[in-house]
Amino acid sequence: HFVEAVAIRIGTPGEQASDPASALSNPKIASTLKNLRHKFIAECVAKWSLRAGAERAETEPKDLWLDNNKRPDIDLILGSECYLVDVAVVHPTSPTYVLEARNPLGGSADTALTKEEKYAEMALRVDATVVPAILETYGAIGDNLIDLCKKIAKYASINPYRVWSSHEIYNGLLLETSLI
Repeated sequence: HFVEAVAIRIGTPGEQASDPASALSNPKIASTLKNLRHKFIAECVAKWSLRAGAERAETEPKDLWLDNNKRPDIDLILGSECYLVDVAVVHPTSPTYVLEARNPLGGSADTALTKEEKYAEMALRVDATVVPAILETYGAIGDNLIDLCKKIAKYASINPYRVWSSHEIYNGLLLETSLI
């Protein structure tokens, strides 16, 4: 069941392979699958943030950094708090991360540090906090993204016009991001 579930998650159902995630190691399609999931996760976080009442949850914002083409995946504003959210999907069994993956979310730790360093100057300039939204291909969610989901849900609890409860926002964020 696990093999079939992973095959469905990464978009290769019906293919008979001992490792359904082997498509992620195939250079012809791996980057396409990873980029699609990356895009869907960013859109999911933005969508749920807006449901929680966020003042802004813009994906691929173009107006934050004029010096070069660098931009985070989401420019998020929750009240007086601003966040630059950058999504990454880490495949823990790839050669790059396999040693670190012996620990839960081990491969994600280096990716989170890289994201924080990449956007540190921009965050300082726009008075925001960098949030590396890291997920693993098998569905594990990084601590930074879990903390962001909690902040979004907490923000929903103070929004008097919300349709969704803070509990629904939190569970929706976690479930949808890990299943995409």
